[in-house]
Amino acid sequence: MRRSIMLVVKFVWPLFIWIGAILAVLHVLYLPNAAGTDSAGGMSVDHFIVREQVERSTRVKSDIALLGDSSCLMGLSPKDMPNKLGSIESFCTLAYVGPTGYALMLEQMLDVRTEPETLVLVFNPVQFRPEPSWSDWDSYVTPPTTPHAPTHVFPFSGLEFLRVEGLNRLIFSPLPGAYGRYYGSATKFRETIDQNAGSAVDPNLTGRGTDTASSFVMNAEYLNSLDRLRDALDGFGSSKVYLVISPVPDPLTTDLVDERDKSAMVLASRLGLAPGQILTSPAVMASGLFATETHLGPEGKAEFTRMIGAELLRVLARE
Repeated sequence: MRRSIMLVVKFVWPLFIWIGAILAVLHVLYLPNAAGTDSAGGMSVDHFIVREQVERSTRVKSDIALLGDSSCLMGLSPKDMPNKLGSIESFCTLAYVGPTGYALMLEQMLDVRTEPETLVLVFNPVQFRPEPSWSDWDSYVTPPTTPHAPTHVFPFSGLEFLRVEGLNRLIFSPLPGAYGRYYGSATKFRETIDQNAGSAVDPNLTGRGTDTASSFVMNAEYLNSLDRLRDALDGFGSSKVYLVISPVPDPLTTDLVDERDKSAMVLASRLGLAPGQILTSPAVMASGLFATETHLGPEGKAEFTRMIGAELLRVLARE
């Protein structure tokens, strides 16, 4: 019996040594970016979008950059804009990120010298009245100022690194709901964004209700957040910045159209922009062109891209 146990130990012991050595190497790889690995383990679709766009904004340089919320991410296609405009990239994320987050992204671009010649801000009125919970999204835009305490200890740290950075990339793991049916995995979704100059398609193509935007009025929290973005724009050069208010589904009353125009002027003023830096864009588009309340579908995206491309050609020709 003892001899049998010794034979098993003799056979298994080298295997344990090899497994321990591999886990030790994975642990060493885990430690430098423990925050990234820990957060990636439980990311939602929204987190993947922000992570991808922030990474791209510090890696990809272009003549024109789009910065804003998901109405831009899903509603404008840089690759389909006129070639005369030069290279165009979208680094648009989510309304949750808000002006403070956009400011952080621009500041990081300036730090690593990937800032564009021209910046186009694209805002949907859904972000004009942020929820208190949205403030947490700043942490996904910029690295933490204090060291991240690793969540996992050896050997579980090595296993987590293997799962997140290895197996999740090799083994198909679909995103939830419509995103999984349309894109497949998170890796494929991020690759699609990168291959389309920062643009994506909202897969919720089942139509939308008849509700419309109830207000274009900005609350105090949102107005105050614009000050941080203005500081970043001053560092970039506010004369090279243009503002777009993305459309909402029709119908829209005359009063709300007037309210939209007033809000655009308030936005421009708070950001240090002249009225002429507000690009002409439709207040509403046909409801059938929308995939959701805030995101255009493929046909609407093509039409809105054509409009904004023509507007950019017009304003940049004056310079």
